[in-house]
Amino acid sequence: MYFARAVNKLKDSEKSELEDWRWLVEEATQAWFQRLSERGSDALADLKFLRKQGLSPTRCRLLLEQVTLRPLGKRKFSRADSMFFRRQLLEQATGETLAHYKARRYEAAKQVVDLCCGVGGDLMALAKVTQATGVDADPIACLLAQENSNINQVQVQVVKALAESHVLDPECWIHIDPDRRAAERRTTNLDYFSPPAGYLEDLVQRHPNCGIKLAPATRLPAHWRPQEIQWLGDRKECKQQLAWFGETARHPGARSATAIDQNGDLLFEYVGKGGGDRALTSQLGDYLYEPHPTLIAARLVDFIAAEFQLKRLAEDIAYLTGGDCFHPALQRFEVLEACRVDLREVEDVLKKHHAGSVELKKRGVGQELMDRFVKIKLHGDLPIVLVLTRLQHQHLAIVCRRSEMKPKK
Repeated sequence: MYFARAVNKLKDSEKSELEDWRWLVEEATQAWFQRLSERGSDALADLKFLRKQGLSPTRCRLLLEQVTLRPLGKRKFSRADSMFFRRQLLEQATGETLAHYKARRYEAAKQVVDLCCGVGGDLMALAKVTQATGVDADPIACLLAQENSNINQVQVQVVKALAESHVLDPECWIHIDPDRRAAERRTTNLDYFSPPAGYLEDLVQRHPNCGIKLAPATRLPAHWRPQEIQWLGDRKECKQQLAWFGETARHPGARSATAIDQNGDLLFEYVGKGGGDRALTSQLGDYLYEPHPTLIAARLVDFIAAEFQLKRLAEDIAYLTGGDCFHPALQRFEVLEACRVDLREVEDVLKKHHAGSVELKKRGVGQELMDRFVKIKLHGDLPIVLVLTRLQHQHLAIVCRRSEMKPKK
């Protein structure tokens, strides 16, 4: 990603490192991966083998690092077995399903520049809908972005430059993923991003059709006025926050929570404006609902609660309760019984409902309280969900079962 240093004057050590990475991506080097795969040895044995073959310690490390990172990359990229990664760049990269979904917002653009492009996750997706150029200050990131694009048969141009110094066409659309670890630690404070908030504000003024990728927990300055703020995730997690400006926005003046399945299909998109009124309850309904993490991050829980006449269990807890309803952004659990958070009492209730396996969930209680129930005694054969939480200020154990989500006819 973006690194705050001059990249036109590489030190000798940096030049040597870059040469080793160039060696890694050469076609002739790929035979080493095949040999390592055939050996099926552990890392230490592979290291000894590679050293005996005359490879330098650095090149041994690069090979073995890819052997470790490529299986992790499969979670994000279908061709990860052939791609090249650095751990930090892989962790921050947008997976291809989310990237392809995001790229649809750029279909009207004649050209798009992906600033701080990293290993090329978003860049490759953007290049499938329009002419795309990647820019990164890190020469190794540039090398990997270009090589990964070639592997995925995507035509891109990659430029090594600081985001601030790269000359942009006035008509181009922008996607930018500022580095959130520029100070050697992960942060959600825009002032510590690289490029920092001041540059991002100026960028939006000069290029109004712009999308800024942020951490889900990043709070935007009050004077920022993106046309839309979106929290985007997969089936289980909130992966990123996007500030959309100009024609990249689809829901002007709104916040949206969106989840995509593993095939890139839309699971749901929930849109709301304002804060929403918070309704609390003092008693459980027939069902307990857990909002999707994107809904929580977007602060849209109270909107969806009002729409389906649901209420929060407590002011600071996102669990909702009420009658039977359906929305793909809500996990639904049928409430069987509730009791005090007492081990013996909970065991009796689980026995009554023939629990054979228990899925533990919690909100609003400490981990030490949850740990008491990890080895709870079971006597039945039914799958049960045990939720440890609070109803207002009282700790409560809710015994329930998952209820298949089907829309009412």
